[in-house]
Amino acid sequence: MGINWILLFEAYKYTSVSLATLSLYFAPVIVTIACPFLFRERMTKRHVLCFVMSTLGVILIVGFSGFGQSGTDLIGIAFGLGFSLYNELGSGDPEHETV
Repeated sequence: MGINWILLFEAYKYTSVSLATLSLYFAPVIVTIACPFLFRERMTKRHVLCFVMSTLGVILIVGFSGFGQSGTDLIGIAFGLGFSLYNELGSGDPEHETV
């Protein structure tokens, strides 16, 4: 249980709270793109459209080169995505068992 909190606070340490939180809530989008590979689920046109739109939305919010002056925003976003993936893939919780 502690790993997800470590990743969360590392994300906050390296980037702004808003960018870290945005990367935290990007987890369902990552799961949508990973499911065809992990669980052999069929991806519909609607899934692809939603994936593209949400990814473009994140790019518009974060910006192509609009990262902070410290240059550590990518590290913070990576920690935030790690938090998301860890929570989605399970943390030993019986409700989150993975295949």
